[in-house]
Amino acid sequence: MTKMEKTKKKIKKFLHTKGGLAVVISTASLCIVGFLAIIIGYVYSDLGGDWGRLGELLGADWMVAIYILILVILFFCIVALVLIRRRSEDY
Repeated sequence: MTKMEKTKKKIKKFLHTKGGLAVVISTASLCIVGFLAIIIGYVYSDLGGDWGRLGELLGADWMVAIYILILVILFFCIVALVLIRRRSEDY
């Protein structure tokens, strides 16, 4: 059994134990709620409640460049994970 298979079994076992999946779901949902609270707070404190200015900020050219950069980094991380997984497979 490889190290990756052992890790997968540990994660699967944790998710199927009592409260494991609930912990993951609740943590993810709390992160989303926190992010939304930060955005709402920013709009009402710095932008004076003008939601249109937030749209302009998120659609600015430099933000689009950041989105593209994040997508490229994510793509290369996925490619690296696939290559590592293929290398660890037994032929």
